[in-house]
Amino acid sequence: MRFAIFAALPQELELIIQDLDALKGGSRNSYEVYYTSNKSVEIALVITSVGSANALAALQSIYMEFSPDIVLSTGYGGALYMGAAAGDLVWSSQVIYLSESGASVLLNVPAEDAFFEKISSSVPVTKGTIVTIDEITPKKDILCRLPDGIQNPVCDMETFALAKYCLEKGIRFFALRAISDLADEDIPGEIAHIMDTSGRPDIWRAVRLILRKPSLLTLLVRLGLNSRKASQNLRLAVTTLIKEFR
Repeated sequence: MRFAIFAALPQELELIIQDLDALKGGSRNSYEVYYTSNKSVEIALVITSVGSANALAALQSIYMEFSPDIVLSTGYGGALYMGAAAGDLVWSSQVIYLSESGASVLLNVPAEDAFFEKISSSVPVTKGTIVTIDEITPKKDILCRLPDGIQNPVCDMETFALAKYCLEKGIRFFALRAISDLADEDIPGEIAHIMDTSGRPDIWRAVRLILRKPSLLTLLVRLGLNSRKASQNLRLAVTTLIKEFR
């Protein structure tokens, strides 16, 4: 069985790569891939860079060279519901794409409830909905465009494209996000510019940004701490999920 795990940023997969002793298989255009095996499961861990276009290009390439049986979209997510805490895990079988024009498209992925139950017995996970957006957007502007009745929504910038491709190709698909920013926290667009081309924070860009806007320092520190919690919880959940396929 072949399992491909996709995340936008290196820090989202860093601990998982360490735990699995995965070896870097090189860079392909805008993404990096690591390979390992766990008993009968072959695993590719793919760092795509941010955005649907990058995620889809990476998946198309991995599909050609690795032929995954299962795809997992994972990483950080922004909470769109009150009561979420930093690091909370959200498992989703419902994915919404919100376009810049305001239109929304809903995908229902096979729920895989049996796997949700197995993971949630070891690691606290809640069911929710992933909302994929094209760019960093104030959360109130996202919420006002969501259909009624959406359960525990979390926003990202990659999952919908991955889910759609997998549904078209008949690949089993899972989506799991860890909360990095809360419902009442908006991420300024400038934050995205402190990342280098690999998706890692560039310390000098961060320093220059803080010098221009000292008020962002508190937010950056809080996001760093939240992301650490999110990475640790993703590590537990993803390694637990992999064990179910050994």
